[in-house]
Amino acid sequence: MRTVALAPLVQRHWFLLLLPVLASASFGVAALIDWQREGSIAEMVLLFDVFVSVPVLYFLCYRATLTRKQMALRLIGLACLGIWFATWLVPEASQSLLPRLGWLRTAGIALLVIAELRLVLGAIKMAFSGKASADQLAHASGAPPWIAKLMLLEARFWRWMWRRISGR
Repeated sequence: MRTVALAPLVQRHWFLLLLPVLASASFGVAALIDWQREGSIAEMVLLFDVFVSVPVLYFLCYRATLTRKQMALRLIGLACLGIWFATWLVPEASQSLLPRLGWLRTAGIALLVIAELRLVLGAIKMAFSGKASADQLAHASGAPPWIAKLMLLEARFWRWMWRRISGR
């Protein structure tokens, strides 16, 4: 039976342990606030927490293990998720800043979709070239090695199927 040492895992991924605590604190603040009197300040505090604090903590946790491009995409994704989460926490009648940030969330999601499409198309092109190994594909796409192997198997299958259909 394989044992897992928790200390190195916690040191490497402390953000994942901290995130539920931060989310619970945000829920608690949102539940305890008198939105009629302190709504605008509470909205700013919650927005700062989910839009700035969470991405900064993520950056501090994973700055040594991710490339700049990977980090930028993940931080944009976290910021968009933070805006969405804040719109869910703050009652609609008390939202003053959040409606003005909707365009930012839409722009961030559009940027993420474009980056993801580019990444997927590059991975598909690499897989169907027949020249890439699973390690190269995993490194280029950011996919886990077992997913890269499955992608190569699928590409091999479709190349074989195309040869059968076209008679080559």
